[in-house]
Amino acid sequence: MSNDELRVRGVRSWVWVVPMAAVLAVPAAIQGQRRGGAVAGEIDSLVAAALVQSEQEEREVLLHQADSLADHRIMAHPADADALYWRAVTAGLLAETAGAREKIRLGTRSMESAEAALAADSTHGGAHHVLGRIHAGVKRLGWFTRLIGGRLGMGPLLEAASWEDAEFHLRRARTLEPENITFRLEYGVTLRDMGRDRDAAVELAELLTRSAEAPLETAALDRACRILQELDAGPCPAR
Repeated sequence: MSNDELRVRGVRSWVWVVPMAAVLAVPAAIQGQRRGGAVAGEIDSLVAAALVQSEQEEREVLLHQADSLADHRIMAHPADADALYWRAVTAGLLAETAGAREKIRLGTRSMESAEAALAADSTHGGAHHVLGRIHAGVKRLGWFTRLIGGRLGMGPLLEAASWEDAEFHLRRARTLEPENITFRLEYGVTLRDMGRDRDAAVELAELLTRSAEAPLETAALDRACRILQELDAGPCPAR
């Protein structure tokens, strides 16, 4: 295996920036209630269309359109937290199918955009969720991927990422938007990965008292149930 192949193999698992579940679970409350709501809604629609697109080329076209809209909004309103958040989302999704170095560039763009969104609005739950996912994702990377990532210029992020920051941002997202099932699931999963099984079980058991209103939410609750059972925390509550 060549050095380039090793690098790609190592960075393939670097798809931690923004999962599809996180995007689809963004609450409708964000749209139309903050400045630039109409634009945010248009970007949301493009991203949603991209996520159900089976053709990679068409998917990327839609994501680039969404990214361009976010960029134009940011040029006109640099402190628009929603536009900055959606730029973080589109960059993260584009990173999933990008090459190794482009993946890192997009991942950095996603993180910086989420940080800028929080600088503009510290109560933006989506931006907290993005940053929490980044920190948790980096901490979950295996040694080989961390080695390759360091060689490709991700050393500062590898050193800066922490479980404490992951827990802080995901807890903040959960607190700001308690009805968001994905935010609560990710918080519970991170508690488990931090070795806080009892806290994770409490969080997931409470989550499972909620009702799903969309197929994605049903899948999230099913995952929460599986994790709760793996923790030997008893049967899942009836839903």
